[in-house]
Amino acid sequence: MKGLTIAIALLLSVSAIQAQQLTNNSFEEWTMGLNPDPVGFGSLDQLTLTDLVSQSNDAQDGDYSVKISTQDIDLFGTVSRVSGLMFNSPSSSIESIGVPYNASPTKLKGWTKYNVPGMDTAGIIIVLTYFNTSTQESDLVAVSQALFMGNQNTWTSFEADFAYSSINTPDTLSLIASSSFTDSINNELSSIWFDNLILEGTGGTMVSNPVIIDLLNAGPNPSSGDLFISTPNFSAGDYLNITDITGRQISMISVLSANTGIHINNPGVYFVELNNAEHVTYKRTRIIIQ
Repeated sequence: MKGLTIAIALLLSVSAIQAQQLTNNSFEEWTMGLNPDPVGFGSLDQLTLTDLVSQSNDAQDGDYSVKISTQDIDLFGTVSRVSGLMFNSPSSSIESIGVPYNASPTKLKGWTKYNVPGMDTAGIIIVLTYFNTSTQESDLVAVSQALFMGNQNTWTSFEADFAYSSINTPDTLSLIASSSFTDSINNELSSIWFDNLILEGTGGTMVSNPVIIDLLNAGPNPSSGDLFISTPNFSAGDYLNITDITGRQISMISVLSANTGIHINNPGVYFVELNNAEHVTYKRTRIIIQ
């Protein structure tokens, strides 16, 4: 089963009234050394010692774009299929996803090309949150997601609306782009390219029941191995799917109460998804076992 190779992108925005460009939104600047990342973004390449996120000379505009791909790689003597994952981060670390941001955009726009065979799904997700001082947790404000299947071998523009679930002003923008957002037995070798990403508009409209990929509450996180996943509005048939960074399924747990305890033996980065009885993922989060 191909796991989420999880969640999120950008410090940006273009609007008719004002423009706030995402740092390195055209992916022209890259870090130096082994397994470089686009400046302002991080990946899991330092952990896997591969270029799942790589600099591409095939650009929609300028010299470079970013290519994110799923590959078969050797991890500790075992060949595993690993999906590429890119996220925005001031330190290129998966433990510090997100950048300061306080606007209310209406759309994500950009350019893409992709080869996503079978039932796999690649794409990009942006999450706006604000820190709630009462609960000491980050609350969801809005989500925009653009997902892609099939084959598009020429550069094509795309746009995705933001779905707002709060009227609060965000303080953080987080992005995840991946060559696979799909749990699938197909394990496809998918690839997707992005270039010239912008956020457009201000004053997004709140919707009563937005279709979003929300974040699960998990605690403690980081953990020594034992933690609880909060699912207060669970339904019959819901279950938690836990995968490691290679997409390998660790466990699948039925949700029977508002708090589900889980245990993971080995240190590392994992992803937890809340799925319904039809195997549709509607909440997910990243956890760290120390």
